[in-house]
Amino acid sequence: ILYLIVFTVTQLMFFDFLVRYFPEKPIRGVNILAFGIDDTAGVKRSDTIMLLHLDSKSKKIGVLSIPRDTKVKIENHGFTRVNHAYAYGGTRLLRETVSSFLGIPIDHYIRININGISQFIDHIGGIELNVEQDLYYQDNAQDLTIDLKKGEQYLSGNQAVQYIRFRKDRKGDIGRIQRQQKFIKEIAKKLTSPKRILELPILVRTLRNLIRTDMSAREMVSLAVQFSEIFNSGNINRSTVPGAIVLERGMSFWKPDIIKLDQIVDTVLLGFSHQSNKTGVFTEDKVASKEDRDILSQMNVSRITDQIEGESQDDRHSLSGIKIEILNGFGVKGAANQAAQFFKTQGAHIARVENAVSFGYEETVIVDWNGGVRKAMNMAQFLKIDPSRIIVYDNRSKPMDLTIVLGEDWPLLYKGRFNGTIKTN
Repeated sequence: ILYLIVFTVTQLMFFDFLVRYFPEKPIRGVNILAFGIDDTAGVKRSDTIMLLHLDSKSKKIGVLSIPRDTKVKIENHGFTRVNHAYAYGGTRLLRETVSSFLGIPIDHYIRININGISQFIDHIGGIELNVEQDLYYQDNAQDLTIDLKKGEQYLSGNQAVQYIRFRKDRKGDIGRIQRQQKFIKEIAKKLTSPKRILELPILVRTLRNLIRTDMSAREMVSLAVQFSEIFNSGNINRSTVPGAIVLERGMSFWKPDIIKLDQIVDTVLLGFSHQSNKTGVFTEDKVASKEDRDILSQMNVSRITDQIEGESQDDRHSLSGIKIEILNGFGVKGAANQAAQFFKTQGAHIARVENAVSFGYEETVIVDWNGGVRKAMNMAQFLKIDPSRIIVYDNRSKPMDLTIVLGEDWPLLYKGRFNGTIKTN
């Protein structure tokens, strides 16, 4: 009799679950901003920021992590770290900032109280994780102690929070992001396992105690049901905003590589194949001539220009240390040598001066060989030419940063920019 009662109640719960929560149609291309708020010692900034792209029809999930120190433009506050956006304007401003930075719309958000994760992990019986290394850090000011030993183990709620907060090793915030992505993967697998599926409505209600979202409970359960198979199959693409640590005005930033970021958004997050904007260019480099070349899109130009405008005047236009190859692409004798002499006076290093394969260039072109675009944008602004004339490769074996191919417009460009003249003999 007891077995029959339990079986009947279970079936009723399952039927109720199907009727109330099962999605009416597949979820296509939903972008969700997930961010954690760490309120230790009164901190009001977003400590963890991720964008999720969910597509149940293609059975793919994309996850892009944004380092908290990423340099971005925040409305009415200029350039600063992305985790300041929440402090300045709450969820709305953070959502708008990330959407503008990545160039894609955001449909929903999930705000997580990181300290509340401890209670939730304890509620589901802990989480099994392989801690990659000993993690130790103590901060008396924040009343924070992290002390985890290396190895496979079950973590309690408190230990799980220590694991996802640690950042005091040589990898810094990037290492923490890697741990957080691993943690989320294990949590998702545990919550979407068959034995947990009937508990989803209850778990969602528990989760709502530690999160704030613009999604209903039904929508959250719908997401869990549709994507449980994907989580368990491991068909999840993960990446982090590419870039490098830089020091500006005494502050440390994660400076994003805009060109690589766009490719990652397309391929990893959205699941598209990256389509190069092919363009013709005459080059003696036989390897490069067979590769795809990109020309900068208007969005690329706008975002990179924003980054440059956030720097000092000296940094914007400095040519110091840039390795340049100059090719004469319009046939006037002496033009390339004269240009090389001028660029030397501006601090550039001239790697090579030669004629181009063709003298048919109508406009001066800048070729960026390492794909970073930063130096090419500096050069375009310095020469006062349209950034659409920048052609981008990713060939870091080249012994120079840029190739400048002088076109028929060079005499007027040179005279107008430098108040000089082109020798014709």
